[in-house]
Amino acid sequence: MNTAKIKTVMGLLAFFLISGCASLGIPERRQTGMTIQDLERAWNEYTVYYSATSGGIPTAIMFAPKNNENRLVGESWTRVEDRGTLSALIFRIQAFSKHTSSTWGIIGPNNRLFGYIFTPSPRILMKAVDNHTVYVYRVPSRQEISSK
Repeated sequence: MNTAKIKTVMGLLAFFLISGCASLGIPERRQTGMTIQDLERAWNEYTVYYSATSGGIPTAIMFAPKNNENRLVGESWTRVEDRGTLSALIFRIQAFSKHTSSTWGIIGPNNRLFGYIFTPSPRILMKAVDNHTVYVYRVPSRQEISSK
């Protein structure tokens, strides 16, 4: 195979890889009108997880709807097993944060709502894994963000 053919094949391969990844889009957070009180009342309709600092201070709570083809995943999230724990986490985030906490919708591929996240942090890093999966990284505290 000559050099021109190799360059053409490599260029086409790169184009298809880039366009395939770009079609998933970058997940984003968006205001939806959902409140943390709404989510807490309906907590059994969601698989609930929380993110915390290395010292155990909660930084975010993530709500993934049950019976939904879309998934929220992440390695540093701990599952919340009962409403009492959820209520305590909400209290800790609200009481110990110097900043207002917000409830955000997680919007993934094809502009679909994948779930919700409650956090005072301005930084929520995510990536689309495929059309039905969004990976959410551990949410850092504001102190962790400002120290970097």
